[in-house]
Amino acid sequence: MHIRKRLLTGKLVVITFLLIPVIFTGCGLWNNFTAYFNIYYNAAKSFDEAETIVKDQKKNIFSTLEPRPTGAASDAFNKVIEKLSKLLQFNSESDLVDNSLLMLGKSFYYQQDYQKALRKFTELISTFPNSDLALEAQLWLGKTQLRLRNYDQATSTLNDVVQKAKEKDDSDILSDAYIQQTGYLLSQEKYDDAITSLQQLLSTSKDGRINAAVMYEMGKTYLKLNKPEDAAKAFAGVLDYDPTYDMEYSAKLQYGKVQRSLGNLERALNIFTDMGDEHKYDSYKDSTELQMGLTYLDMKRYDDAFSEFTRVDTAYKQSPNSGVAQYYKGEILETRQADYDSANYYYKKAMSSAAPQEYTQKAAKKVQNFAKYDNLSAAIDMYEKQLSYVEDPKLYVQDSIAYASEQAVQDSLAKEKAKQIVQQNEEKMTNRRDGRREDTQRQPQQQMQTGQTNKKSPPVMPKISADSIRTLLAKNEYELGSLFFTELNVPDSAYYYYNHIVTSYPGNPYMGRTLYALGSYYLTKDNKAKADSLFEVIYSDYNNESIVNAAASKLGKPLINLKYDEAEELFVHAEQKMKDSLYNQAISEFRNIYHNYPKSSYAPKALYASGWIYENNLDMPDSAAAVYDSVLAKFPTTAYANAVRGKMQVFNDEKKKEQAVRDSINNAKNNLNKPENQQKLDQSPQMADSLSKSPNTNNANVNEANTPQNLQQNNNQNTQPGENKVPGQNNQPENQGSGHQMSPGERPALRDTVNVNGQNSPGTLKSGAPKDTTGTQTQPKDSSNTSKNSGKKNSRVRRIER
Repeated sequence: MHIRKRLLTGKLVVITFLLIPVIFTGCGLWNNFTAYFNIYYNAAKSFDEAETIVKDQKKNIFSTLEPRPTGAASDAFNKVIEKLSKLLQFNSESDLVDNSLLMLGKSFYYQQDYQKALRKFTELISTFPNSDLALEAQLWLGKTQLRLRNYDQATSTLNDVVQKAKEKDDSDILSDAYIQQTGYLLSQEKYDDAITSLQQLLSTSKDGRINAAVMYEMGKTYLKLNKPEDAAKAFAGVLDYDPTYDMEYSAKLQYGKVQRSLGNLERALNIFTDMGDEHKYDSYKDSTELQMGLTYLDMKRYDDAFSEFTRVDTAYKQSPNSGVAQYYKGEILETRQADYDSANYYYKKAMSSAAPQEYTQKAAKKVQNFAKYDNLSAAIDMYEKQLSYVEDPKLYVQDSIAYASEQAVQDSLAKEKAKQIVQQNEEKMTNRRDGRREDTQRQPQQQMQTGQTNKKSPPVMPKISADSIRTLLAKNEYELGSLFFTELNVPDSAYYYYNHIVTSYPGNPYMGRTLYALGSYYLTKDNKAKADSLFEVIYSDYNNESIVNAAASKLGKPLINLKYDEAEELFVHAEQKMKDSLYNQAISEFRNIYHNYPKSSYAPKALYASGWIYENNLDMPDSAAAVYDSVLAKFPTTAYANAVRGKMQVFNDEKKKEQAVRDSINNAKNNLNKPENQQKLDQSPQMADSLSKSPNTNNANVNEANTPQNLQQNNNQNTQPGENKVPGQNNQPENQGSGHQMSPGERPALRDTVNVNGQNSPGTLKSGAPKDTTGTQTQPKDSSNTSKNSGKKNSRVRRIER
C-alpha cells in the first residue's frame, strides 16, 4: 500500500521533472528510460496483486504463522524478484532503488525466504537511512526477526518502530507494530502483556475491521486468563466495529458459550435460538444446533439434548459437528441410562468421524474402556462357571448334555433352513433370463451364511484348583471395580465388586489393593472414619506390599522401606566369618540365608558363596559341585549360575571319564571272577600276582585292601579333620584362567568382569572331599589305615569313590 501510494505521488513528480531534459537529449535515451520505468511499474503492480492474495489467506492477523502463497501469488513474487533484481543490477543509482529493495524484501518474506528478506531490509535501512521508507523497512525487519526466532532482536526492533511511529504519527505502521508484538506475546502465552498490547492497538487503530479482530482476540485471551465476564464484554464489543461475516457469527457463538459457562443457561439458550432463526447464519446451523444441545445438557433436559444431537447427527453427516453430537449421544446413554452397548455404538462412530481430535481421542478411550468391560465381564462369567464345575462336577455333566442337545437342534434347523434357501433360489433362477443368472448365482451362498447360527462354546472342566480360580476371579473383579471407579465413574458398582472380593475370596493376593480401593470409595462418600479404619488395616497387615505407602500417606504415617531385605545384614555377617577364615561357620550361615530367605536377592549369592568356600578354601570340589548344581537348578538366570556353568560342564565331563574307567575295571574284574577265567588264573598264579602288584591305580579295586572306603581314606590322608587352607598361602592351584575370579565377598552384587572359570584350570574344580549330598557340610575323613597306594594320584583329578 505504501509503495504504490508513494510511487504514484512523490516519485512520479520527480520522474516528470527528469523527463523534461530527456525529451531534448535523444530518442534512444528516452526509449531506455521508458523501458526501465515500465519494468518497475509492472513489477509493482504484480507485487500488489500477489500481496492482496496472501493477506486474504491469513484469517487471523495475530497468527505468527505466515500462509504459504498460492501458485499464482508465488509465480508473481518470483517475477517481481527477477525483474527488480535486474533493475538494481543495471540501475543502482535510480531514485526508485529504495522502493525496489522494499518490494524485494517483502517478496522474499512472503516466499518465506527470511534470510534474503533480512538482507534486503537491512540494505535499505543502511543505504537509505533518510528514506521515508526506512521506518517501514524497519517494521518488516522486526517481522522477519520474529519469523527467524530472533526474539530479543525482534522485540528491540519493534519497540523502536513503535516510538518512531508515534513521533511521526504514522498510525498504519504503529498498528502493524502492535499486531506483531501481540502475536509474539500470544505465542509465548504471555496473556496479561498481550491484553495490554491489544488495548494499545485498539486505541491506535482507525480500521474498523482490525478493531473488530482486536476485540475478538481479547475475548479469547480473557478466557485463557479465566476471566469469563471480561471475555463476554469483549465478544459483545466485536459488533461495535466492522467484523467480517464469519467473525460476527463466531463472536455471537462465543458470547452464548460464555453465558452458559457463567450459569446463565436460559440466556445462552435464547442467544442460540435467535441465531438459529436468522437465515444469514444458515451455513452455520450445525454449530448453532450443537450448542443448543449442549445447553439442554447443562439444563439437565436430556431428552431435548438427545433430540438436538440426533438432528445434528442426521442432518449434517459430513460436518465435524456430527461426530461431536455422536459423542454426546453416547455420553447420555452411558451416564443417564447405563446402556453401555448403545453408548459404545455411538462412541465408535464418533471415534471414526471428522470430529476434532479432542473428541475422537475421548471417544477412542471410551471404546477401549467398554472393550475392557466386556472382556472382564466375560472372564468373570467363565471363571464363576468353572468354579461351580470344580465344586460340583455334576453341573459340568448336566451342562455338557444340555449343550449337546441344543447344538443338535440348532444344526438341524440350520440345515433345513439352508435347504429351503437353496430351493427358493433355484426356482428364482429358472424363472429368470440367462443374462441375469450370473448376478443371482452368488445369492444362495450369501443367504445360507445368514441362515447359519453362531455356536456357543462348550462347557470346559478347568484343569486348575478352586483356589487358583478364586484368585483369578479376585483379579478380574478388582480390575472391573477399578474400571467402574476411575473410568466409568460409577462408584456404587465399584463398591459391589470390591466388597464381593473381600467377603468371597479371603486371603487372595489382591486383598491389600482391594481394601485401599474400598477406603477410597468411602472417602468419596465423606466417611473418613470408615476409610481410615481400612487404611490402618493395610498399614499393619500389608506392610510388605507397595500399597502400604499409599495408605501411610492417607493416614499421615511414616512411609515403609519396601526395599529392606533382612537377608542383607545376615549376608554381611556371614561374609565377615569367611574373611576371618571361619569357613565352617560361614558356610552354615550362607546356607541358612538360602533356606530361610529363598526369594531374597541374596539367596543365590549366599548359595554361591558356600560353594566358593568349598572350592577355594576347603579344597572340596565335590561339595562345591553339589552346591553349584543347586545354583544352576534354583537360579539358572542369575550371574552366579553363569559363573559356574562352564566349570561344571568340565567337572561333569571328567566325572564321566572316571566312571568309564571304573566301569572298565569292574568289567575286567567280573571277567576274572568267571569260572572259566578263574581256572586260568589258578593255572597262572603269576598273572594274578602281577595284577595285584600293578603300579597302575586304575586297577586298585582288584585288590581287596583297596576298597572304596580305603581309597577315599588314602586320598584324604594329607587333609586332617578341621584343617583349613587359607587363601594367599599357596593352597590354591595356579590361575590358568583369564579375568577376575568371582568372590562371594563382592557386595552387593557380582562384578561385571567375573571369570566364570575360577582360579583352577579353565572350567575345572579342585579335587577334595566327597560330594555333599545331604545339604550339610562334609569334612574330609581322617584315616590312619592307609594303603600302599595312598600317595598315588590321577594326573588331572583325584579319583574319590563313595
